[in-house]
Amino acid sequence: MKTSYLTAAGVLLSCSSPFVSPAVAGPEPSSPTPAAVSISVETQEFNRDFGNFRTARIEYKDVFETTTLVAAPVVGTRQSPDRRDTSVGGSLEVYQNWSPRVSTRTALFVSEGKQVFAKFDAAQDATFGIAKEVTATVGARWAEYANGDKVLFISGGARKYFKGGSLAYRATFTRPNGRDGYLAHLGNLSLNDGRGRGKTQLWLSYGNSSIDRSQFEGDFNGHDFGGTIRRVQPLDRKLDLVLLTGMTSYDNPAGRVWGRTLGLGLALHLGD
Repeated sequence: MKTSYLTAAGVLLSCSSPFVSPAVAGPEPSSPTPAAVSISVETQEFNRDFGNFRTARIEYKDVFETTTLVAAPVVGTRQSPDRRDTSVGGSLEVYQNWSPRVSTRTALFVSEGKQVFAKFDAAQDATFGIAKEVTATVGARWAEYANGDKVLFISGGARKYFKGGSLAYRATFTRPNGRDGYLAHLGNLSLNDGRGRGKTQLWLSYGNSSIDRSQFEGDFNGHDFGGTIRRVQPLDRKLDLVLLTGMTSYDNPAGRVWGRTLGLGLALHLGD
């Protein structure tokens, strides 16, 4: 064992959150961040009396020579004017570097099955180095939701690294049970500061807003869109401030619903 650390982080329930490693946010490097303890909170507020999502997550990571294990219990609350649901779930992820050019990510998530999280969510990604500073990722995912939706996801994308950052795109064919499938699109730009650990990340999506754990009626129709910005700002040698903001739009039978996301966190790095 090389390093291990414990993190506590907010997770956005209606889409993959950049506070956590986004499963659909373009092919991400499988290597974990250095050992750290972090605490963060996140909320998504909706218009049209659709209430809010407010969540918290504790994450434990263990890093071995070529393997990273990530275990994360999570609690979330979905509140509207006439209803409040609280649910507890948990995930396990395994990142494996098979060689300098091949890595995989295996993920499993389960919850109580209330109108907050997916009841069951399993995913498998494989990433390949296909050229200098270029990786390609293919993946499959299956999820079952409390509202009865069972959804298959097949995805593929690429990431190009350049001095100071990377640019990624991922397309996901989404097939809900009993409905037509559609193609969702997600792009990611990551820019590292010239010095230190600081970085700024941008995610833009079309069709992806409801891909992860959304529970709105009429989701999985491919007409959602959104954008998220995440900033990691070092405060000193070991402490980082993490800021998140975003906007999401859902195509709902009652009319278009807008969501505003805010997140705040602190990360303490434990290594030398």
